Amino acid sequence: MPIALRESALRLHRMADRVAFVYAAAGGMLGFVCGAVTLAAFGSFEEFIDPFLSWEPNRAELVFVSLLGVLLGGLCGWQLGAVKAERLRVEAETLLCQAHLEENARAAQSGARRTAGGKASKG
Repeated sequence: MPIALRESALRLHRMADRVAFVYAAAGGMLGFVCGAVTLAAFGSFEEFIDPFLSWEPNRAELVFVSLLGVLLGGLCGWQLGAVKAERLRVEAETLLCQAHLEENARAAQSGARRTAGGKASKG
């Protein structure tokens, strides 16, 4: 089996093992930022609409919405990462199948040469 194809397939499998975690972490960070910014913007928007309503998000609300953003963003990132990981695994298996096909074709070709060579020397 060609070594380059096997190494590429192994590299793709290793990437597939990590990609879901990376996507989940990125989604969690993005969710945290979105949650904090949304709550802060909502608080200032309410103050802009109704000057008599002096609602400002307190620390507990900010933490809760930010953690909710982390959870939702992490779950979305995990799902996207799982899809990407599956694609990488399919690509790795395709590489291994191609390597086996190439190996079998070479073996069949060398077997045909030996058979043809044997017949030519006998005849």
